[in-house]
Amino acid sequence: MAFGYLTWDELVRAFWGKVPLEKEIPANILAGTTVGLRRREISPDAKKVRVTIDGQTIEVPEGTLIIEAAKMLGIDIPHFCYHPRLEPVGVCRQCLVEVGTPKRNPDGTVATDEQGNPVIQWMPKPQPSCVMPVSDGMVVRVKSEAAEAARRAVMEFLLINHPLDCPVCDRGGECPLQNAAFVQGRPYSRFIEPKRQFVKPVPLSDYIALDRERCIMCKRCIRFCDELVGEKQLEQVERGWWSYIAVAEGERLDNIFSGNVIDICPVGALTSLTYRFAARPWELKRTETVCPKCPIHCSIFADCRFNYPVRFVPAGENLKVNDIWMCDIGRFEQHYPHPEHRIVTPLLRVNGTLQEVGWERAMEALTELLGDSRNGAQDKMAFLGTAAMTNEEAYLFQRFARSVVGCGSVDFFERDPLVSTLVRQGGKVGLGVEVYALQKADCVLLLGCNIYRHLPIAWFWLLQAVKKRGAKLIVAGVTGDKPRMKRWAWKWLEELGREQGRLDKFARALTEAMAGGSVNAIAQELGIGAETLAEIAEALRKAERPVVI
Repeated sequence: MAFGYLTWDELVRAFWGKVPLEKEIPANILAGTTVGLRRREISPDAKKVRVTIDGQTIEVPEGTLIIEAAKMLGIDIPHFCYHPRLEPVGVCRQCLVEVGTPKRNPDGTVATDEQGNPVIQWMPKPQPSCVMPVSDGMVVRVKSEAAEAARRAVMEFLLINHPLDCPVCDRGGECPLQNAAFVQGRPYSRFIEPKRQFVKPVPLSDYIALDRERCIMCKRCIRFCDELVGEKQLEQVERGWWSYIAVAEGERLDNIFSGNVIDICPVGALTSLTYRFAARPWELKRTETVCPKCPIHCSIFADCRFNYPVRFVPAGENLKVNDIWMCDIGRFEQHYPHPEHRIVTPLLRVNGTLQEVGWERAMEALTELLGDSRNGAQDKMAFLGTAAMTNEEAYLFQRFARSVVGCGSVDFFERDPLVSTLVRQGGKVGLGVEVYALQKADCVLLLGCNIYRHLPIAWFWLLQAVKKRGAKLIVAGVTGDKPRMKRWAWKWLEELGREQGRLDKFARALTEAMAGGSVNAIAQELGIGAETLAEIAEALRKAERPVVI
């Protein structure tokens, strides 16, 4: 089929270069996601099976999906609904491949031909590679005529109602559907009927807008909220031609990780209201940095246009911190770089009123204050830091206060007296493990700490431990975000409150109970059943990977 002065194949070759198909498209373009951490772990002791894909043979653990085995060989199979962090569902059918398995004789042995090679029995139709695990001796064809024809047909089906919004779509230029359609789609549409139309955009929350016409019903967003966040806030509405994604009845898309549905959406159906129409991907200057909104400091990219930050997204895979996720606080509430949201001019209090002054006057005032410290004015000074500082910055901050100024009044806003209590009871300050390793904990005690709000990524990994490993979550002295946290708590001790004395007694009682002592009197004073306290102590004592936060 001609396309201008070039055939379609010639145009594709001119764009991608004359190289084999698996090298035509940069890694992850067709895939839309990286294949890194699996949705589930496969035991290293799992049985190994041999599978041949497009003439290449590889040994993989039993249970590996065809699409994952192909990725190990450097073969990218186009897909949209599959995501390595989610359970496979096989709804988009874009990953169809031909699959054959060794034919079996009536006695169960493998049938062979005259040369002694296994006889391959091919399935009558192409199969979705994202839901089919490999088996020993399996043969897969990705680039066969039948497989490619099936994928082209699926692509044509997906584009029947997909609008030609690429020039104005925020996803244009970094859209997996756009790239896949260019490589394996038709250069024209055979359908002349009117496309499906919806009112757009539909705000799903204060930060996210939905364009229902662009949605291909891969259900990644629904599955993310359900499987990883544990909140069924999105659902599929209607059926067939009129199916679309919507906020579930009686729910709100307000979980603190909702912005991740924008990243995993393989099309431009879900867009950020803070980034919508702000820039094109090729106009952005990307800088890798860390998020300063909480002490975890997730790895992120700051995308700037004309030196003005317009978007913040996860920085690929950082398996030891936030992997490919980030919270909505770090994604949508990074307003401080913008001049209208922060103080950009020094302020000096004159006669009880803050007034704008120049930098020279501000430095003079600071010099005067520091000079007074040499005359015994240190008692009138205080230095307050923040947990957003790095360890190095915090060290320099306190050293400047104590060594240079001579002021011993140094503190931090986020300082919690519970830390001192735990230290006195023999505990260690700090996680002692990587944040990411929280998902491997088997018993977790949250003591006066609302990590859902203050350490969102820590809560994300903790939730995986509870949902997927059955970890016991004990929440004591936490009052905020009760509906979300109590849903997953094994023991919920809200009656403790946040009073320092009561939490101190609880920590001591727990320590004594773990040592086998009697805690009836303290339990009665705290309003907690002695049996409950004993159960908590027993769970912590038996746990192989206990964590106290």
